[in-house]
Amino acid sequence: MRMRSSSLNCGKITRFGSRVGAKAYQALFPKEGFSQIGFDQVGHEPKFTGQRAVANASPNNGGSQAKFAVDARARRQQRIRFLRSGAQRHKRLADELDRCRRGHRCKSEADPVCAGLYWQKVRRAVNPVLSGKSWTRALIVTAGLSKPYGRLGEFDLAAAVESVRERFARSGLRDRIIIGVVDISLCLRNGKIIGWQLHLDLLIEGNDRPRLQKAIEAAFPAEPKAPRPYLFANVTDPEKTLAQLYTSKFFRRSWHTVKRKVSTAKLPLTASDLQELLAFLGGYPVGARLLRNGLLWDGNLLVPARMRSE
Repeated sequence: MRMRSSSLNCGKITRFGSRVGAKAYQALFPKEGFSQIGFDQVGHEPKFTGQRAVANASPNNGGSQAKFAVDARARRQQRIRFLRSGAQRHKRLADELDRCRRGHRCKSEADPVCAGLYWQKVRRAVNPVLSGKSWTRALIVTAGLSKPYGRLGEFDLAAAVESVRERFARSGLRDRIIIGVVDISLCLRNGKIIGWQLHLDLLIEGNDRPRLQKAIEAAFPAEPKAPRPYLFANVTDPEKTLAQLYTSKFFRRSWHTVKRKVSTAKLPLTASDLQELLAFLGGYPVGARLLRNGLLWDGNLLVPARMRSE
């Protein structure tokens, strides 16, 4: 199957040395490589005309920004409708999102508008660091970041993010600049729900693949239930890739095993799925899913920590 060109070299996707087939790769990620992961997928949260996620907005493109703002507000209204049909805690979150306005932002991870505005700020802050370096994008499904269905609210996202950052600092990744996010999927195997799985979507400095993969494997043991816990891709356009990391759209990820072959598919979240997920995200401010290593805030910019120490 011929895959359309993207900002990544899809032919070099590996699972620690073994090639991942094009069909498997395309099932995990849309046909544009990683370029639309989590966005604009048929069957997920209903699409709006001309829809694009706010997080994909170009800060320098006024027309695109206007369209993104309209679509993000539409998605917010859709989530409010889902939440209003739930329990009291869901209705309280719906009221919080409904009151969000310019100058009085809710700054909630459950709000696609605030999430998109936050990621635009991060992109502007880190873009100057990206040029002149080689980068690798890594998707990591590591052990210890899952919860049974119905119990996502018990997960401590802040503690998990801090643990990941500490693992960066203690591992062979400590000297690399890393920017990324914690993403969330509801996983199914052969049609049965396994549970919620949090995974890491990272932009990592360097493309020395064997050494990088070894460091990641040592720092982040694979989730036993994940058929493909590690995926890697070389990045040729880091600014474009960075724009696509912080998703505000979520879905079910389904695995089916047929004759020892694993096929994957993305499915829509049901109303109850979305209510549980949004209630969880609503407990955290925007930026709670952000992961970084080797970067420090200096005013409105994220600069390499080694630069700040000089």
